[in-house]
Amino acid sequence: MDKRIAKLSGELLDEANAWFIDFNENQVDAAGREAFNAWLRRSPECVRAFLQVSAFWEDAGAYQKWSMLDTEGLIARARAEQNIFHLGTVAHDRPAAEPNAGPVVTKRSVKRVWLAAASVVVAAGAGFVTWYSSYVASVYTTGIGEQRSITLEDGSMVELNARSRLRVRFTENSRSVDLVEGQALFTVAKNPERPFVVTTNDTHVRAVGTRFDVYRKRAGTVVTVVEGRVAVNPNQRPTRGGGLEQLMLGAGEQTIVSPIEVAPPAAVDTFIATAWTEKKLVFESTPLREVVEEFNRYNRRQLVIRDPDLFDFHVSGVFPSTDSSRVIEFLRQRFGVVVDSAGQDIELSGREHASPAGEPKKIF
Repeated sequence: MDKRIAKLSGELLDEANAWFIDFNENQVDAAGREAFNAWLRRSPECVRAFLQVSAFWEDAGAYQKWSMLDTEGLIARARAEQNIFHLGTVAHDRPAAEPNAGPVVTKRSVKRVWLAAASVVVAAGAGFVTWYSSYVASVYTTGIGEQRSITLEDGSMVELNARSRLRVRFTENSRSVDLVEGQALFTVAKNPERPFVVTTNDTHVRAVGTRFDVYRKRAGTVVTVVEGRVAVNPNQRPTRGGGLEQLMLGAGEQTIVSPIEVAPPAAVDTFIATAWTEKKLVFESTPLREVVEEFNRYNRRQLVIRDPDLFDFHVSGVFPSTDSSRVIEFLRQRFGVVVDSAGQDIELSGREHASPAGEPKKIF
């Protein structure tokens, strides 16, 4: 358990709950946001307390916005005194109270009292804080072209690829990781008593001590084992016999799990599957659509295929992930693709789609 979480005081959690209630009920105006920013900058524990409270209510179905924040990144920003971190929106003006009127009971006030009462429970004592710290998930994210190396509290290592999001929940008996988006390479610390399970919308991957890659694509989840063995349960679907469907993968094997089918284990070159950790992309007769999708994870100027005929082109080669000019030059020389980089995106089309006479295209 994170010692920093265990040391959070009841008073600090009470303050965090008060802020959460105000934001949840749209009761924070411009001056209130400035006060909230100052409170966040007071210490990293303020940030952590607020994220704990908001994550708790996200899981309870009361609120969802704050869970999108990267805990560690927010704490780092809060330490920077010159950095003002704005959260929330301008609140709606409260209706003026009538003179001599008694208390008005509304759905909002009832909900507010309910949240306030629950906040007392959140700040009730160290026992709840201990339970709560194991319940709340840590969230890690990366943007376009960004990769992160993360050491989890059990000693497991995660390499998080670009445009990815990971949610981690550890308890005394389990280690649960949700790959919400993107790709990650896991090196799992051995602990047979605490299974390490990675979940996507398509599958559950269970390991004890091993190294494997999970890539959540649009068409399905790709699981590649580099070392050891893993058990893949496709969405925990039962077999005809009533038991859970399970697929065992060994080192050098890969499967693709989609909502409609599970590919049998296939031998693969693990170097290709994990080349992204060295900022390389390796393709072996890969459809151009998938090549473009890969490059767009690492480069802010997005590649766009304008000619449907290009979908049938297949690409083989090794390219730097952060330099799309190499693959563009390859496409020009190999397939005669026309490249228009005059706009915000880089558009790819066949020669028959070149601009009319008098409107020359800008060639990359």
